[in-house]
Amino acid sequence: MSEQHASYQRGCKITAGARPTLSGPTLRHAKILVASSRASARIVAPAAATLIERAWRKVKAERAEWQAVLSAMTCVRERTAATRIVRTWRSIKAARVLRSLVPVVTLISAHLRGHIARAHLRARHSAALLIQTAWRMVRSKLLCLQLAGAAARLHHGVTLAKYRATGATHERHDRFVWLSEDKQRLCWAAGTARSEKAARSVQMSAITAVSKGVQTQLMKKMARRAEPPKHESLPRKVAKRVDLLGAPLPLNSACAFSVMGEGRAVDFVAKDADTQIAWLRDLRTILTYGHHLEHTAAVDAIQAGGRRGSLAAAA
Repeated sequence: MSEQHASYQRGCKITAGARPTLSGPTLRHAKILVASSRASARIVAPAAATLIERAWRKVKAERAEWQAVLSAMTCVRERTAATRIVRTWRSIKAARVLRSLVPVVTLISAHLRGHIARAHLRARHSAALLIQTAWRMVRSKLLCLQLAGAAARLHHGVTLAKYRATGATHERHDRFVWLSEDKQRLCWAAGTARSEKAARSVQMSAITAVSKGVQTQLMKKMARRAEPPKHESLPRKVAKRVDLLGAPLPLNSACAFSVMGEGRAVDFVAKDADTQIAWLRDLRTILTYGHHLEHTAAVDAIQAGGRRGSLAAAA
């Protein structure tokens, strides 16, 4: 301070010899000068103005900063609000789109479920048709084999006892029974071998039933005759004395069977129950399923089975 005052030149007390190159006194310095009567009170005004201007600038700067902060906060709030508005609008729009798409999605889902169900149904239907076709084919082959085997065994023939439809005793006698070559006639002849010339026959198409056991009137009569009578009639006693009837043959119902046709019944007795069962099975097979196959196909199957040697044994 002393050095500064020493540099001043003598002059106005207000300016204290200040040069233009020197800055004005501060407010404190100006007050000291005024208090020491070295300067006028007017020197305080510029310093006060400068101080006021600085304070104002500071306040203005603070206000500007605060305004910037407020602006930034307002911008952030506006951005946040805008973001919220956009999100809300997007959610509303998505909900509207979803509500508009629900019927379409429901329709598509229904069509998809129906398509899947129809595909499963078609697959199951195809599988059922395949199984049915395979079963029919296997059944047809088995039936063809059964028919061929039955026809071959019947054509091979067997010796059976046959009751006479006429005569005094009607007693049975051995006959060789076989199926004709064209599978149309059931033939029998005397003896134990096939004899086409002396053969008698019944048409297969005229056979209406094949019964097991003692079913016809003739067989029932012969069964009663084979039983020991409690009281013999006089004609029977006389016939026995003159040996007209002869000793009756026993009749086993497990070996007996009858072939019934239109107005005629042919009664047979097999040598055992197995032969009776086999012949009944083969006759029923031919009578039941023979008309479903062509004659030529059946003949070819029989010939093929005969070549293989698989039709000689009973099924």
